[in-house]
Amino acid sequence: MSTLGKVLNSNKGLWRFAGFTIANIAGLAVILGAFQLYRDASPILSGPDSFMRNDYVIVSKKVGALSVLGVGSTEFRPGELREIESQPFMIGAGPFTPAAYSITGSVSAGDMCMSTYMFFESVPDRFLDVKSDIWKLDTVNNVIPIIIPRNYLNLYNYGFSRSQGLPQVSEELFGALTVDLRLSGNGRRGNFTGKIAGFSDRLNTILVPQEFMEWSNSYFGGGDTPAVSRVIMEVTDAGSDDLARFLASKGYETEGENAGRGSGAYFLRIITAIVITVGLIITLLAFFLLILSIFLLLQKNSAKLRDLMLLGFSPGQVAAPYIRLSAMLSGGALVIALLAVGILRGAYLPVFIRFTPGYAPAGFWPTALLAVAFTLISTAVTTVLIRRKVARLW
Repeated sequence: MSTLGKVLNSNKGLWRFAGFTIANIAGLAVILGAFQLYRDASPILSGPDSFMRNDYVIVSKKVGALSVLGVGSTEFRPGELREIESQPFMIGAGPFTPAAYSITGSVSAGDMCMSTYMFFESVPDRFLDVKSDIWKLDTVNNVIPIIIPRNYLNLYNYGFSRSQGLPQVSEELFGALTVDLRLSGNGRRGNFTGKIAGFSDRLNTILVPQEFMEWSNSYFGGGDTPAVSRVIMEVTDAGSDDLARFLASKGYETEGENAGRGSGAYFLRIITAIVITVGLIITLLAFFLLILSIFLLLQKNSAKLRDLMLLGFSPGQVAAPYIRLSAMLSGGALVIALLAVGILRGAYLPVFIRFTPGYAPAGFWPTALLAVAFTLISTAVTTVLIRRKVARLW
């Protein structure tokens, strides 16, 4: 092995190997940094919700002057629903079912009591990501699980409570409260208890289970089928151009911030793909530089290598020092690139956390595993090429 070491140390071309290392570090850092940034920024732009996935879009018709006068209609006709479901980007669609009866709700906490008119809606359960034990009716105690918009709690905490001198309420405390519900219609009345199952950032309504809505509409509403004024759609990509063109052509509106967030997520994917492509180009150029440098080194020492193999060294033994060299260079570039991504992440994560309440960053392990896999693949390819080159010399 000492003879092989002397051969390797002659005509090494240190500048070429240094160029490979620097280029490989830059390429890996760009790829891994873009990948990690995409994973960390996606929860902010995609608007994660505890009960709805990001590929769900809620649409409604615009309310114009004619609608106010009773001439225009904001209801979806059966033909329009079939047209929505037939779109190529559509996975499934379901109507919002409104309550066809009157609802009054009151909340009591100590000496404080608030009462107001309310409204219920429901969507098919398949569109909600709720545990079955939470989203279940308690027919014995007449308890109804409900999901309310987080905006309602914010309006109380930052608007109503301050003007009325009332204490602010946290989500945990508010979720522990029960709502006394009085339902009336069709000559009937009923008392129920509403149990808050959670808060939603994307649903601007009070949701109840579909099973309860169907029963209550038939009991308190007389059994008439309510008109559909809103539709929830499951699409392949909430930020796709086809979806945007379809909604614009029909004059439909998307509710909440999902449309803007979907577009933001779409542009984030595009930018990430561009940056990763640039990083791949840099890394591939670095890889070719490494192979070229090693091949030049092998060519310069070809006579000595043949002599070593004639003396009894196997092609694998002769190739081993060059394989170790490429592995060490790639491993060193991997470690430095991961450190660079860690430093970058430490710079932007505090900003994300500061300006996004409840933000939870993505894990770093997938990025590290991607880096290791990328390095192992490039090292394996390099090993095969070096062995073939040495075999040709033999």
